Amino acid sequence: MNRNLILEQLRNDYIKHIDSDDKKNQYFKIGEISYLNIKKEGIEMFRNSSSGCGLGYADSILINADVLKTNLKRFISLIINIISFNKFFKHQKVLTKRIFDDRFKYLNYIFKNNSKVQRLVKKYKIENSTQFGCYNFFTYKTKKYSPYYLELCNKIDFINSKKNLKKIQSYCEIGGGFGANIHLMLQNFKNIKKVLLIDTFPTIYIATMYLRKFYKKSVISYDQIKNKKNIKFSNDKNLEIICIPPWKIDNVNITIDHFHNGDSFSHLEINKIKKYLSFLKKNQTKHFSVTDLDVSDKKYKVTSPKKYIKLFNKKTKLFKNNFIIDGLRKEKNIFFIGKLT
Repeated sequence: MNRNLILEQLRNDYIKHIDSDDKKNQYFKIGEISYLNIKKEGIEMFRNSSSGCGLGYADSILINADVLKTNLKRFISLIINIISFNKFFKHQKVLTKRIFDDRFKYLNYIFKNNSKVQRLVKKYKIENSTQFGCYNFFTYKTKKYSPYYLELCNKIDFINSKKNLKKIQSYCEIGGGFGANIHLMLQNFKNIKKVLLIDTFPTIYIATMYLRKFYKKSVISYDQIKNKKNIKFSNDKNLEIICIPPWKIDNVNITIDHFHNGDSFSHLEINKIKKYLSFLKKNQTKHFSVTDLDVSDKKYKVTSPKKYIKLFNKKTKLFKNNFIIDGLRKEKNIFFIGKLT
């Protein structure tokens, strides 16, 4: 496997397929900066506080603002630093890190003493949740955990209470970020053998490398399916995780037992959601779960969940569930769980 080859293949094809409207989207701009950071730093520490490789989808809390800049802005910042002998920016970074270190101490105490966290840690297998330089973690009984993983586990637990995930074999996730949710699903539901992960560039590159860390050759990367006109799972019971970008979904021919989207459909235009829905219907998707935030329709930047969920099934009920730590956020999680029309 050549990481650089996969990265550049994805990058080149991404530029070919992206349209002018997408280039105006803030996520395109974030993705471009993320790609710049990946090229410069690699991905070994993409979850730390100064990488910038996981902008928009990783659980890192950034301290170094330089990683949010384009090449031109970085050059200007470098000149300013040289002129000012870097004193101001250096002291500011030190101060910011102290503030975040104090914040993490408080969060560490809150998480490890929370009864819901303790229940989930006991009920579910949560291993290797702080790989790739995770800076934001808490320690419970000498073991490190990512709060992000625990929140995902909280959501999985709720979905599993409505839909028995132990009865599915194939699983599809659109907008799966760097792969943490799939990592958790595979640790706890050994019945799942076939997985399809769809996300845009450069997220899909990070997710591919992240999941390959744990599942090795079971992960099918872009270079393996790039020229395939018919993408499907092998007819066996071996674990298989196919990672593809959106422009390849027309080539997919599989059967999906359960589909999941976590908090990203509301960032898409309705026409793009309709395209994904057509894809799900074509591949005989049986059940779905969609999560989002419980905020007013006006606060959604693009499409309200109450609007897009009607395309899936008008009879789908809305469920609400608190975040794992009650009170840390005003909003609640909302869930749509059901069958496609």
